[in-house]
Amino acid sequence: MYGRFYLPYSVASLSVSYPSFMLRKSIPSGRSAILMKRKMQRKKLVRGRSFLRRCVCLSCLSISLLSYWLLCRCFLRIYLLLRHRFLWLLSAGFGLFVVGWFYYRFDPERCMWMPQCIFHRLTGWSCPACGAQRAFHHLLHGHFLGAFRFNPFMILSIPYFFAVVWTTFDHRSLAARWRERVQHPCVVRFYFVLVLMWWIGRNFFGI
Repeated sequence: MYGRFYLPYSVASLSVSYPSFMLRKSIPSGRSAILMKRKMQRKKLVRGRSFLRRCVCLSCLSISLLSYWLLCRCFLRIYLLLRHRFLWLLSAGFGLFVVGWFYYRFDPERCMWMPQCIFHRLTGWSCPACGAQRAFHHLLHGHFLGAFRFNPFMILSIPYFFAVVWTTFDHRSLAARWRERVQHPCVVRFYFVLVLMWWIGRNFFGI
């Protein structure tokens, strides 16, 4: 009697339990629903953070362009006011002293409030001037190898910058003769070609 009713009973139990098994598979449990909900919340949070980061980067870029434009206007007005050579030398010396003391006192690698490269923050690549502040800081402390390690092109370009400034603001005969050589269009174009080669080399070849 037991063996006669065992097989139908087992088949009936399978037929009853099979839909419940499929129902348990189709409907997620409470824990999986919570995990799925948390995953969706994380995705929304990541999307919101990326959008906020882009907005912050664009706002920083616009602020930097606006500040650059204002600085150019201020320097132009100062140039129109201070046409005398002595006042120009005095203002330039004071400005160099303030900038030198600032970069000697504060390390750009440790101070988070120092100005950072917007191109590097947006793209992840280095611009031709990336590392110039750290190189200048090490150069003021006498660490020439450390300065050369951060940005060798900017360190090698310092004499040319001084030559351009000297031949631009000095109107004597010696500066006038050197102005034709330093600020010649071929020399300027060659320097910009070197800047472009340095930019490509440090990003693609790890120079």
